[in-house]
Amino acid sequence: MKERFFTVYPILVERFNRAAPLSVYFVIGPSIYVASASGNTVTYQGLWSLEHPQDYDVVVHELMHVVQSYVSSPGWLTEGIADYARYHYGVNNDAAGWHLQMPFEGSYYTDGYGVTARFLVWVEERYKVELVNALDSAIRSGTYEAGLWISLTGKNLDALWTEYFYDP
Repeated sequence: MKERFFTVYPILVERFNRAAPLSVYFVIGPSIYVASASGNTVTYQGLWSLEHPQDYDVVVHELMHVVQSYVSSPGWLTEGIADYARYHYGVNNDAAGWHLQMPFEGSYYTDGYGVTARFLVWVEERYKVELVNALDSAIRSGTYEAGLWISLTGKNLDALWTEYFYDP
């Protein structure tokens, strides 16, 4: 986990938020969550880590939350962007059994986590835009609005999701 921190945190800071905290604290112990981040502290459930030793890329997801430092954000985007970071910067996701989720009947971009992250990856690849960088910047600056999707892709969120759902 420490090695992943020193490898990936500088990359996330450089790409998304150069004003991210200089110090990050890891706490390992009892927790109701597998992992969580608050401010510059990341808490990991010790039992999960022992039982899932291959799942050390959970660090990437949580470090992205530290880098995000959002004051206000749609929760689905916060978690989707963190899983997007894990997808791009994780090195052991397959061995850990972690993957992005394909769309399924009843799923929606607002589901967050792997559902949203895979949608973000698809939009970037399909429309050749740096969507996540733009979303992250707009959320951090307090200027995020649904119209950003239209300005970047020419389509609104619902139209993009429908297109994605039928051709993922």
